[in-house]
Amino acid sequence: MPMFESLQKLFAATRVRREEVPYAICRLQPGTPLDRVVQLQPPPLCITVEPDGATVFLPEAELPALQNIVAVAEHDGPWTVFGLYAPFDFGVTGYLAQVCDALATRNIPVLSLATYRRDFILVPGARTEEAQAALDELVLGHAAS
Repeated sequence: MPMFESLQKLFAATRVRREEVPYAICRLQPGTPLDRVVQLQPPPLCITVEPDGATVFLPEAELPALQNIVAVAEHDGPWTVFGLYAPFDFGVTGYLAQVCDALATRNIPVLSLATYRRDFILVPGARTEEAQAALDELVLGHAAS
């Protein structure tokens, strides 16, 4: 199956789900213990550990709870999270590039997270409706092809 056809089929099967609550992105200092962070309820969407510290993506309403258990060096928000649910084929290239391009053509900043089963796209909260329209157009446009 040609790659373009595989990409079209992947988009046709994609479902976009917008999280109803705004999210915050937080940076923790290097060496911050994460044992209590991973136990937060609801759990963070993602915790990424790098040599220069950890980044935590969590519902904005949970920021005070995070600040009560660890020192937060800096944070930003609100961000809106869109989950891209699709039967991912790790051999298909260009999926995330097309998603980011659909947002870039509208000058919408984007952060992306990938998991084994889905991708997450985060956009500034003030641009939520524009991002929703761009993602719907992208997914529905492929579904109609």
